Amino acid sequence: MGVVARQTVKASIVSYIGVVIGYFNYLWIYPYALTAGEIGLYRALLDISLLFLPFVQLGTDSIVVKFYPHFTDEKERYPNFFGYILLMPLVGFLLFLAAFMGFKDNLTDFFSEKSPLLIGYIYYIIPLIFLFVYVNILESYSRVKLRIVVPKIIREILVRIFTMVFIVTYFFQYIDLPTLITLITSVYVLQLFMLLIYIFSLESVSLRPSISFHKDALFGEMTTYSLFMLLGRGGGIIVNRIDTIMTAALLGLMDTGVYSVAYFIGMVLDMPRRALIAILAPLVSKALKDDDVSLLDDYYKKSSLNQLIVGSVLFVLLWVNIDNIFHFVPKNEIYAAGKYVVFFIALSRLFNMAMGINNEIIINSKYYRWNIILMPFLAVIAIATNYYFIPKYGIVGTAIATAISIFLYNIIRLIFVYIKFGLQPFSFSTIQSLIIMITMFGVSYLIPFLHSNLVDFLVRSTVLLVFSISTTYYLKISSDANNLLHSLKKKYFG
Repeated sequence: MGVVARQTVKASIVSYIGVVIGYFNYLWIYPYALTAGEIGLYRALLDISLLFLPFVQLGTDSIVVKFYPHFTDEKERYPNFFGYILLMPLVGFLLFLAAFMGFKDNLTDFFSEKSPLLIGYIYYIIPLIFLFVYVNILESYSRVKLRIVVPKIIREILVRIFTMVFIVTYFFQYIDLPTLITLITSVYVLQLFMLLIYIFSLESVSLRPSISFHKDALFGEMTTYSLFMLLGRGGGIIVNRIDTIMTAALLGLMDTGVYSVAYFIGMVLDMPRRALIAILAPLVSKALKDDDVSLLDDYYKKSSLNQLIVGSVLFVLLWVNIDNIFHFVPKNEIYAAGKYVVFFIALSRLFNMAMGINNEIIINSKYYRWNIILMPFLAVIAIATNYYFIPKYGIVGTAIATAISIFLYNIIRLIFVYIKFGLQPFSFSTIQSLIIMITMFGVSYLIPFLHSNLVDFLVRSTVLLVFSISTTYYLKISSDANNLLHSLKKKYFG
């Protein structure tokens, strides 16, 4: 896993630089410069757009990962492949545009009672969806070329910096709210062009869609695959995005803003998983194509263990410092209401990490059609649990519903992979990692509060980090972790 380790480490560094910027944005700039309702408006527009994303791109991002290995050895077929991945989403966007204009009134009625401000900005969904579709596809293309760092720099760092600048500009009243939303939309235009420039720097490609690709022998298989992925990925997006949208519809934009800030804190656990999956997905596709079950099993177990090690440490650090974290959020008397949102979101992401690459195995295998059954079923559960828990428990209910959906989602995938492939991601090291996590909680409770939130955060985090890293190292729980620590030690200490 040499290339995986190198790219993952670099991408993780970029991700955590992005997390620092994101934390600065979401935990200080946004609450300070925007009202909770304006934060809710911003998140609702993005999440509504992302909700429609899989239905517009027609599974093209998954096609890139699954079928790219079939074209790399035959250069004369390759232009048709790149043309296909540009043309399919364009067809999907035109279909979406027709559907949007036909059902716009239904969409606005859904938000009119609790979030009337959103109605005036509903048309921004159209350009946002178009931009998200092609950004997502170009990022997928970069992943199959095992180049994930630069796209992550653009997404995790540059997009957040530009967004921050525009929000600060709005705070000083140089622009009004409609101009702010327009400028934030323009950030994604910039992201798209930067990705295009980067891909052109990797190789010479044509942006002209291929209208003759239907003659290729794989056209039928790719089209069938895209339709199944459309339904499967659509359900997955609903599971992951419906929370913000239903909070806006059932509670209002102010609660949506509070939920969004807390959700972002909990999602810090997801950063290493995104980096690892981005580089592993093409390798999983190749292992499946080559029918290399042994290599697939190795990817599965290592991805689960290494993510669990990192995720459990982050989960403990996050929860034992949760009051310290909210102490530094402007208007914390408003946003501290999201404390238990953080707990349930972080817990669900930890569980997701511990399950490894089960989703990547399914969607890149011959069993991808099962997504057509699995994901819509889970989407229904997500909608039903949100309708039940949000009126009862407010934004905490939103987080509980999200956690239930993710738990069910992963358990079903775990069972499916075991039945179809005879693979499961756990080992004795999994138990050791969980014991270390529980022990970290015990160590934390032995440390008294140090009277200063900043000092308490730094001391508590340092003690727990030293304990977890040293324990993991000396117990030799993960060969990858030990090899990484050895290389860092050799590089910096000789």
